[in-house]
Amino acid sequence: MYCVHRSILVQRLKLSTLPKAVKTHFEQVGEVLIADVLRRPSGKSLGTAIVEYAEPKAAKEALEKLQGTKLEEANIYLLPNKRGLERGERTLAHGRIKRFLPRAEFLKLIILLKLVGLYPMIADPKPSKVVYLEHLPRTMTDGDLRHLGQKFGKVLDAQKVLGKDGKTIRAGFIKFSSNTEATKAVKMLDERMLHGFVISAQLH
Repeated sequence: MYCVHRSILVQRLKLSTLPKAVKTHFEQVGEVLIADVLRRPSGKSLGTAIVEYAEPKAAKEALEKLQGTKLEEANIYLLPNKRGLERGERTLAHGRIKRFLPRAEFLKLIILLKLVGLYPMIADPKPSKVVYLEHLPRTMTDGDLRHLGQKFGKVLDAQKVLGKDGKTIRAGFIKFSSNTEATKAVKMLDERMLHGFVISAQLH
């Protein structure tokens, strides 16, 4: 399992970016032990990686100094890895595998994992109410995000994500009043067209 005090999430990567490039970029602030690019069951990149440093202070420094920097022409967005995502569990933890398996096969997999004692490890311990969106139109405002979220439930907060220069990095958060509403929003918004852009949505 990744150490929550020494690891960070890297988002908005180009789908072609490899772990070696991620490791090299983040070695600017300290020794990198692990650099993993998260992938779908098909092998396609999710545009997200996990970086684990040898020292907690390096992870903190990366969040401060490398936020919004360019990695292979992509402006990356960094977050603390609060859940300590397990390398062997990363696809399930992202809630992606169910979309790629027939229901019967998915249930068989869950039963098998329960039998070997792994299912509690991959289950999300705290259902999220926050949806993280990427590839949004640059002209989208906080108000537009709130209006978008209100189609799926009660919105408590909605904000665009800004880079170090104060400009949008085409990402944002919508916080709902319940996990049910957030899950519905992800299902309806992920890989859908919005004002000419194919956006992505995932629980955060």
